[in-house]
Amino acid sequence: MSAVWGTYGDSFHRGRGVADCLCAELYEWAAAEAGVDWLGLHVRDSNTRAIQLA
Repeated sequence: MSAVWGTYGDSFHRGRGVADCLCAELYEWAAAEAGVDWLGLHVRDSNTRAIQLA
């Protein structure tokens, strides 16, 4: 099992789509290169911005 753990965005870059791009690239790589067919996102219930990435 592999995992990406503890990502953090600097407040200056928040809301600019950086996490969306990072997730899209990760999903693409996972499917094409690593043969992954399912990914999950675990965040705190209070982290509404991160929940929107799912």
